Amino acid sequence: MKMKLKLAERFVLLGLLPKEGNFATLKVVRQLKESLSLTEDEIKHYEVKQVAKENGDVQLTWNTEKAKTDKEFEFGEFSVDMLKAKLRKLEEDSKLEEKHFTVYEKFVENKEDGK
Repeated sequence: MKMKLKLAERFVLLGLLPKEGNFATLKVVRQLKESLSLTEDEIKHYEVKQVAKENGDVQLTWNTEKAKTDKEFEFGEFSVDMLKAKLRKLEEDSKLEEKHFTVYEKFVENKEDGK
């Protein structure tokens, strides 16, 4: 399944990936991390910076105007099913956050940019 994602959506998906699972799951997770993560060129292009917060956390910032562009990704059936299941679980538990909205539409409702 091909899907266009904005920079922020890539970060949201990276945050949804499981930290544990069986070997097959971990292998797919590793591939997704490599695919969705930023390259050095993208870090420069989007002007990504790490900003330390007062509580010790680190926050990423980027040029929001440049980040409006989409990049196409190819997702296998296993990856799509895994991400759908995670998003559906968040929905069932009423734990979806605003940041999940567009990826929920794309993966669960199969809507591309509100279409």
